[in-house]
Amino acid sequence: MIRLSGDYLGYFALPCLGEVVCGDDCFIRWEPDRMTVALIDGAGHGPAAREVADLARDVLSQLSPGETPENSVQALHHRLHGTLGAAVVVASLSLDGFGWVGSYRAVGDVGIVVAGKEIKRMPVGDGIVGYAMHSHQSALPLEVKRGEMLVLVSDGLKATVFDSLVLDKMERSPVEVARRLVFEHKLDYDDSSCLVFFAP
Repeated sequence: MIRLSGDYLGYFALPCLGEVVCGDDCFIRWEPDRMTVALIDGAGHGPAAREVADLARDVLSQLSPGETPENSVQALHHRLHGTLGAAVVVASLSLDGFGWVGSYRAVGDVGIVVAGKEIKRMPVGDGIVGYAMHSHQSALPLEVKRGEMLVLVSDGLKATVFDSLVLDKMERSPVEVARRLVFEHKLDYDDSSCLVFFAP
């Protein structure tokens, strides 16, 4: 079990049934009025997937703070070549007026939604970072208004994971929302993870 908690950001993950380590992970860089978050799902599960996730975190931590999601994913694709690869979503947001605006790039079996009065499911590109990725895919715009949630999930969660997000809103801490979503929607045959951002 991996748990990361803060006032506005929460992450929770569980390994695949029968495994000790989890091949899912997250990356968070928080700066005044700006942040970058990523969810990494190493292909498969167990120690091999964990190695991929660790390498991906190292790559992201070495990039400059202002790096774009598009360039971040390209850097991951280059450095993860020769590994099992990973599904990845990277989002960068800056505080701007009534909310947070920026861009994201998502590749593979990951999910990204913005939840407020309604659920906005964001497009995700095909491929596996480090193995096969469509180079023509570019970063897409992203906006999270104050009071909304940004939610990133791995494919270790059922497709029903987003159905109850509107009811949560700001009633719980972000890590408790992430924890509930993982426990209620996890699949036993894969690692499961969720990252939640409450836009202040």
